[in-house]
Amino acid sequence: MSDFLTRHSRTILLNEINYEGQKNISQSKVLLVGAGGIASSIISILASSGVEEIVIWEADKLELSNLQRQFIFQQSDVGRSKVDLAKNFALNLNSKIKITAINKELNEESFSEFNNCVKNIDIIIDSTDSFKSRVLSNMSSIKNEKPFFTGSAIGFEGQVYSFFGSARNLPCYSCLFGSNYKEFVEKRTCSNSGVFPPIPTIIGSLIAQNALHFLATEKCDFLKFILVNFCNQNYFKEIKMKKDPKCKACKIN
Repeated sequence: MSDFLTRHSRTILLNEINYEGQKNISQSKVLLVGAGGIASSIISILASSGVEEIVIWEADKLELSNLQRQFIFQQSDVGRSKVDLAKNFALNLNSKIKITAINKELNEESFSEFNNCVKNIDIIIDSTDSFKSRVLSNMSSIKNEKPFFTGSAIGFEGQVYSFFGSARNLPCYSCLFGSNYKEFVEKRTCSNSGVFPPIPTIIGSLIAQNALHFLATEKCDFLKFILVNFCNQNYFKEIKMKKDPKCKACKIN
């Protein structure tokens, strides 16, 4: 039996995925923005699942406070580039895949380069806690007609979203949250409000599940987002999203 069949045999056994679905995954390219808490589980799952290439876009260096939830890093890594550490981690999980590390922040200056990257991948995943980053990822998703997966985690709560940039009748990220990142002020962050360590891992795993299912089958429900809470009352809640006809990001002229 080949290494491919041995490594991915448990996925291939699934009737919903089978050999063709796993082959699709193994021929897919993903652009992942961020290499933090949510990204830790995404990187682990995508690399283990045999995605052909993961482009990781991240500018931060590892801080001691990150280790509480960013489990792909070690204490001895503090002060080093997250994107390089994430690349090494993924390749140690699966040396058969390709990892491209881009040590840059996603902003106005790098947006053109980011768009060029998006042209050569299959899906975008934004795992950052930056509203600006998610808005720019969403804009690139629409411009290049690529599926866009994202989510957030804070406290004991999390959210998971899936969008499809080429579907003019479906909502985009900015339909829900707007696109004016220059005047947006993030009132609650992990830095000032805290985050329970398992929550980013759960959210990242849900994003990875949606992304892998789409890569394997080209099927995904892009009309819902998921709310998760694990404090006093555990729940998963799916809420349908509606397109904003006045959305400046995806407005149809």
